[in-house]
Amino acid sequence: MLKEVQEKGVIFLDIDSGLREYPELFKKYFDTVIPYNDNKFSALNGAVWSGGSFIYVPPGVKLENLYNLILESILNKWDNLKEH
Repeated sequence: MLKEVQEKGVIFLDIDSGLREYPELFKKYFDTVIPYNDNKFSALNGAVWSGGSFIYVPPGVKLENLYNLILESILNKWDNLKEH
């Protein structure tokens, strides 16, 4: 499933990799759902974020099973950790 959506231009990474590899997209969308100046808690969240997922879905692309995609990604990472 991950390869299928990547072929459609979907980007799915951990948040640190998203910032490093796609800084323009990250800066365009980060902290926009609840802006940092909305309240003191959203400001704090934007200032001290740690970890998370970076998901970019290009305009016009529809994902039917986003939850399955996220779960598959988590399970793949867990399997890779167990192997080391």
